[in-house]
This record gives sequence, C-alpha cells and structure tokens, in this order.
Amino acid sequence: MGRKNRIPDAVQYESDAELRVSGRWDGGTVKAQDHNLCAAPLPLRAQVFAVLVVLMMRAKLDGPPDEEDEWQNRGYVTAREIANVATRVGGVDIAASQVAKLIHELRQELAKLWENSRAGKVWAWRLVQWKSGLGYRLSTHPSNLHLHLIRDLSQCETIPLPTCDGVVKF
Repeated sequence: MGRKNRIPDAVQYESDAELRVSGRWDGGTVKAQDHNLCAAPLPLRAQVFAVLVVLMMRAKLDGPPDEEDEWQNRGYVTAREIANVATRVGGVDIAASQVAKLIHELRQELAKLWENSRAGKVWAWRLVQWKSGLGYRLSTHPSNLHLHLIRDLSQCETIPLPTCDGVVKF
C-alpha cells in the first residue's frame, strides 16, 4: 500500500478498548475491556471523571469517520473545551490550565486497570491521545464507548414511577 493511501496517525484509532463509564458528574467508575484485560470498575474522583465524560461525549458526538471522510480528525477536544463543558454542563469546576494534569492523572488511573504495569501505562497513554493543534481524544472507536450519567432528580421536571400514571410532575 502506497503512502498516499495511508490514513494519517491523528485519524487512526490506536486501541480497541471498550470503556464502560457510569456515575454522576461529581464522580463515578470506569471499567475497561481490551483483549486479555477485563478489569473491575475503578472509581475516579470528580474532576478526572468529568474529563473522561467530556472526552467520551466528544467522541460520540463526532462519531467515526466513514470511507469518504476517513482523513478527518474525529473526537478531539481542547483543554478549554474540556474545562468549559465540565464546568457549565457538569458543574465540576475545572480550569483549562488544570486539564493537562487531570489527563495525566486519568492515564495513571487507567494504568491501574493493568496493575500499573509498563504495558498498562503504554496502553493508557495510547488510549488517551494528544495531538498538537487538535487537543485530546479517546483513541478507540466510538461504538466502544458506553457512558451512563446518573441524572440528579432535583433537575428533572418529571420522574417516571412504577405507578398507573407512571409520572410525577413537580
């Protein structure tokens, strides 16, 4: 295959990891499955969890490239965007200047799924990718990302209940 047919590195996914993330904006768990790894859920503190949620949201929003647009960079988000979404949507106070440190902490936490082995650290670094001029992304296919955010009942207009009507209005 010639060089002109090669997809640029910033576009290719570097992992087949499947992530299952569940919790509230102020903290939750991540569970990963990748080849021989199938780890128990790992708790993440609020800011690290919020960064992971924003990365997953961007990947799901952009979706995978198809054959016609396989050259496009998908799923990248800047530090400023991560901070803004976490703060405005999730209510988790993060400054853009903190994002690089939080990404590092996220990679360290993900490496724990591999018992902090060298292979686990390499895996986490490849999964949480950074490219100059583009930002950060999760380098796995969006269909491998499963996000469940638990809603705050106080922010719901209606709450489904197992009753005859099924709904309570506030």
